[in-house]
Amino acid sequence: MSNVATALVAEPIETQVAGVLQYRYVAAWHLLGGVSLPAGVTTIELYGDGNRRFLLTSAPDGYLEPVDRASIIGSLMLRSMFHGENSRDLPSRIEAELPRYREERNRRFGSGTYLIFEASGAVHSSTPSVARQVSDFVIAFDVVDNASIRALSHDDILAMKLALGLEGQTAVRFDSVADGTVLVDEKNRRIFSYSMQGGTAELTVSSAMKPEAGTAIVDRFERLLYEGGTGSVQRLFAEMADRKSDRLKRFVAGWAGLEILVVKAFKKYEQDFMSPLIATGPTSLREHFLGRLLDVMGDKYRVLDKFLVVSSMLFPDADPAAQEADLKLFKELKAQRDGIFHGNAFADQDLRIDDIEKLLRKYLSAYVESIPMLNSTQRRDNT
Repeated sequence: MSNVATALVAEPIETQVAGVLQYRYVAAWHLLGGVSLPAGVTTIELYGDGNRRFLLTSAPDGYLEPVDRASIIGSLMLRSMFHGENSRDLPSRIEAELPRYREERNRRFGSGTYLIFEASGAVHSSTPSVARQVSDFVIAFDVVDNASIRALSHDDILAMKLALGLEGQTAVRFDSVADGTVLVDEKNRRIFSYSMQGGTAELTVSSAMKPEAGTAIVDRFERLLYEGGTGSVQRLFAEMADRKSDRLKRFVAGWAGLEILVVKAFKKYEQDFMSPLIATGPTSLREHFLGRLLDVMGDKYRVLDKFLVVSSMLFPDADPAAQEADLKLFKELKAQRDGIFHGNAFADQDLRIDDIEKLLRKYLSAYVESIPMLNSTQRRDNT
């Protein structure tokens, strides 16, 4: 490994990286469908506090600059190892590669709207086995556990994807563009650390964001973080919206997310739904009867029964025809899911992913809206 790092510079300087370092983690996704930036707007910051922020932009290059540099350095190291390339001026090589790297990203993903996430914090490092200073930055191996840093933001990212995915009039797909971590030590050196551990075409349509959309997305994001308990639904929603996944995986993830949401919401609304049905007689007897009824029926409700309760509670003023249409669609989706799980033959193009996504987005939106609005104290505590 030492030979790899050495081959890239004329006079490599051995150095040490240890102690407390500052990290900056950056990740980006290209949005397909869902929402797009309003005309004439390049960037909108959706959410930000002292250590993290989300933004939408049509110009991702500036935000991805440290990640691009890390990728270019890694690529040059591999070329040196496997192809015998031997650069004596690594900083100049990086600068020369940056425009081509960005052109390749634009060719691959095209224009449009990108979701950018940035997080920062402190992390402790032990002395790496290999560290070389090149100009004003350091190339090192296994300085920190990059996967652990990435995991710190996992829940935030899922919540924002869901909050954003519920905003548009159409379904959104998140196409992963890049992610990476850059470290900075007490000498203000940037440290690029590397670890040696080792289709169906879809038409997508996006709608321009309304002026109030940013506030709505952040409010939804904060409610999700404060309320908690929807982590599995958020994860499954993200898997369903991941265009790189195959259609069966997306279908299964979408149905699982919908069923988990129904079960969770049913537990929340069951007592409120049942109370009016026995609203006669002395209060103590009525409450006792309701408690006994809930105990007896606890494990006997089918998912269709639970869906009926959730639908009536989330949409109390809905047109009966609309509720019947939702129930009919839920039954049809469940029938397709049951057929797949029972081994029936199916074709990928027949999987009703769009219908699952439509129903899940509708009921998730209503459920999130039912979470109490955060007050100023809760907002501070949540950060």
